Amino acid sequence: MKSAAGHLNTFSLVAKDPKSRKICVAGTSHWFAYATMVPFIEVGIGAVATQAECKVSYGTEGLALIKKGMKPKDVVQQLIGADVQRDIRQLLVIDNEGNTAAFTGSKCVKFAGDFSEQNLAIAGNMLATEQVIPQMVEFYHSSNLPFELKVLKTLQKGQEAGGDIRGKRSAGMLVAEAKDTGTFWKGISYNLRTDDNPNPLQELERLYNIATAYQYMNLGDTEYYENKNNEEALKYYQKASELFPENPEPKFWHAKLLWDMGEKEKALELMKFVEKSGENWREYWNRIVNDKI
Repeated sequence: MKSAAGHLNTFSLVAKDPKSRKICVAGTSHWFAYATMVPFIEVGIGAVATQAECKVSYGTEGLALIKKGMKPKDVVQQLIGADVQRDIRQLLVIDNEGNTAAFTGSKCVKFAGDFSEQNLAIAGNMLATEQVIPQMVEFYHSSNLPFELKVLKTLQKGQEAGGDIRGKRSAGMLVAEAKDTGTFWKGISYNLRTDDNPNPLQELERLYNIATAYQYMNLGDTEYYENKNNEEALKYYQKASELFPENPEPKFWHAKLLWDMGEKEKALELMKFVEKSGENWREYWNRIVNDKI
């Protein structure tokens, strides 16, 4: 049984958003559980994607070399230079400044190749057509979408151009903030994966929308409980509801805030929708209102 490598014939990208300064690594494959082996990221350092006949240790070793001050092109050269199986490897590296490097071994299954420039690098192997990477590059350059969504749509564009010749099965995306805050749970803004799904990129986008909705809810809670800024809290709960309309929880907390603001009729009206999701929401409401958490 293999535990340190896999046939990750796939396509991935690493990127930096010049505006937010976030960095990202994301991709998809027909192989099970892409996100357990290919993408690596560290806040304030950079990101790595290791694929083809995947050597998982490239991820941690690559990030360690960046941390020591090595540029991505030198990181790639050091890693592949010491690897007797380099011809079946594929590697992407980006540092926190947006410098990138890519490598495709000469024996990677065609169609295989890579693209690298400041703030963006893409690589793929066992691709159905030669148009996968060019289509991804073209879309990424032309898109004005928010950074994370642009990355997801770029991957979808690659899939539309043929993607992995075997089909589609798993995907993942890691996004890191520009600067290490010293608080590990705040540094990775998205850690999303789908290990086995017939439409992994669509599922990844769905998870992205849910994760973003909960980020808005967390911001709403901060404004509500800590900053006592009810108007801002209402805005965040509303955004969460718009992104994840089938989830009753943003509306629940929206209603609770309205109740605390004295808008009891509006709160109860909103609770009518929430209660359609199950009678336990009414019991939860009674506990929250009565106990005044």
